[in-house]
Amino acid sequence: MARSGTTLTGELVNSSPDIMLFPETGIHSTPSQIALLNDVRGNLQAQPWRNFTPESIDGRVLELLRRIWGTVRDPDRFDDEGQPRFGLKQPHAEEWSSEYAESLGPYRPQYVYTIRDPAAIYHSTMRMSAWGDYGPDEFTDRFLASVATATDLAAAGDLFVVDVFRATANPTYRKQLGSDLFEFLELPMSDFSHRVLERWPDMNRSGGTNKGEIPDEEIEQRVKMFQESLKFPELVAAIERLTQVDAPGAGR
Repeated sequence: MARSGTTLTGELVNSSPDIMLFPETGIHSTPSQIALLNDVRGNLQAQPWRNFTPESIDGRVLELLRRIWGTVRDPDRFDDEGQPRFGLKQPHAEEWSSEYAESLGPYRPQYVYTIRDPAAIYHSTMRMSAWGDYGPDEFTDRFLASVATATDLAAAGDLFVVDVFRATANPTYRKQLGSDLFEFLELPMSDFSHRVLERWPDMNRSGGTNKGEIPDEEIEQRVKMFQESLKFPELVAAIERLTQVDAPGAGR
């Protein structure tokens, strides 16, 4: 979900010299990206005289995705050539997990899913102009669907959960978190990754000043309605189950 701690967690993932994590492209562009991947795959498969093997087609589609995501990288970032792994900081990416799996063939994506207090996420979301105007029921339904998908992916071994609030409050959890995260990614943990964890900042509830169109007074009212809704206990329970699926130190 957006505003759940993706920036902090993205910095931790990107601290590995073996990963290039590209900045988000906006979830609205995901359907067109996937359509392009499928289009290219279909075109290559329709040209048997070029002697493309299934493996080479899979590799070309993966490289195309890397190039698509790379077009929006910051111009002052180090070059992305050479890192064996790449990814995208993309809130709501789990909503397209089935489509990504179908498009990428044997290259099964791994997901790092961030979570914190759902009321804080809702509060922060409404203060960001980029994420639109969510009513309490609409937000709850999308959050429940997100957690359900994340739970399925975690159970399949394809998703790692980062409890951002717990990482902020508990240095022991935070240290274990880093170790378990890079074990999940099957990569060594770098010295820089350790430093990122050591300077993990405090979280604030609002994510800064109100950049959206909803007045703060109305935001507070909506958050109250969200917390008092009949589905809120269901959401809290679902989040609790999710954080136990892949809790650091619990094994996978």
